Amino acid sequence: MKEILEKALSALRRYVYACEDYARYRSVISKPNIGDAGSSGDNSIEIKYIRAVYYGELLEQAERALDDARREAFQCIGNVGDPIDREILVSRYIHGESWRMIAGRMNYSVRQVIRRNNRTVREYEDTPEGLRS
Repeated sequence: MKEILEKALSALRRYVYACEDYARYRSVISKPNIGDAGSSGDNSIEIKYIRAVYYGELLEQAERALDDARREAFQCIGNVGDPIDREILVSRYIHGESWRMIAGRMNYSVRQVIRRNNRTVREYEDTPEGLRS
């Protein structure tokens, strides 16, 4: 279960980075430089478009990987019996919230939230419910 949850969190982080990279190149394209006129400027703009397309493809790949990882994580989390523990797992591994944010919203201490997470992951690690279905 732990590997599946960590995979989902990692996929979310990669997706966020891909979004940032893509947005950065899209903004570069939308703001033409004054020095980009002429034949050398055309080449520069063309390179920027190629990079934007490349980052767009990376973004699509990251989105597909995120969808797959979330689907797998939801299958594991769905087997957890306690709704509070499920909420902690979804908040952390599906939505990528920080421990502090989860604790504040649920009116728990950060230590309590982390302990509940660790206990739940340990509990379901060696059971068929915690494995992929």
